[in-house]
Amino acid sequence: ASARDDEALGRALAIGDVCAIGDGVVECDARDERVVKIRLRGRGLRGRLPERVARMERLTTLDASDNALEGTIPEEFLLAMPNLVELHLNLNTLEGPIPRSIGTLTRLEVLNLDGGFTERQRRFDASVPVDKRDVYGFRGTHFGNQLSGSVPAEIGNLVKLRELNLHRNMLGSKTDRLALPASVGNLVALESMDVSG
Repeated sequence: ASARDDEALGRALAIGDVCAIGDGVVECDARDERVVKIRLRGRGLRGRLPERVARMERLTTLDASDNALEGTIPEEFLLAMPNLVELHLNLNTLEGPIPRSIGTLTRLEVLNLDGGFTERQRRFDASVPVDKRDVYGFRGTHFGNQLSGSVPAEIGNLVKLRELNLHRNMLGSKTDRLALPASVGNLVALESMDVSG
């Protein structure tokens, strides 16, 4: 994706009019042209997730995985998409805590924030030492998500969650490596959970 594509997408997200993007990236409801799915996997997107996003009540899938998105996940970003069923922000360079607003996504069934390197990064980026290319979460390389802090207790509100992938992040603290809250016990629909470091 070019810088112009990134800008067009950013403007489209800001005003909520992305149905015209096409190319299999956006799926809209044919009746009212409301966005229901956005698939941006591996599109070369760079930059930060926007804090201001038009509210997308009908959006059920957001896949922005395998890009170069950086910075934190803004609370407001998640609040703008209250009916998400699938959220894929894995294989980016996101950092900071998982926002507490994650708990408002009560229809969420798939949450993928995996911090692993992308295949492209492992093979071709010269700044990753050869002996570290298969070592995930290696501090200082900043490849892959490096979400940190404790997993918020609000994650227990996601009672429809079937898949939870927090693999290869920097979650927890020195005294409590992963810091999973007791509310994870509320995830009764959970079929798959990977929180390994």
